[in-house]
Amino acid sequence: MRGVHPAIAAALTRLRDGEDVAAAVEASGYSHRGLVALFRHAIGLSPKLWSRVAALPRREYVAMVTAGAPNHVPASLGSETRVRRRR
Repeated sequence: MRGVHPAIAAALTRLRDGEDVAAAVEASGYSHRGLVALFRHAIGLSPKLWSRVAALPRREYVAMVTAGAPNHVPASLGSETRVRRRR
């Protein structure tokens, strides 16, 4: 990532891949408070909140697939939502 602190880029990658904040903090070499402050300054959200927001499209997709609704594609995945109309 260009223009982002290397510790933040690494934390974003780890959080996107599903690791928890503690693992990202440990790998960064910063203290928990230090990384959270740096992350908030760079991203505008805490690492925990960012990981929750980033996981929403995955959760929506998994819920859709497990519910067996193949005709619905979440808008967050880049396609329009299709609704089947009854005649």
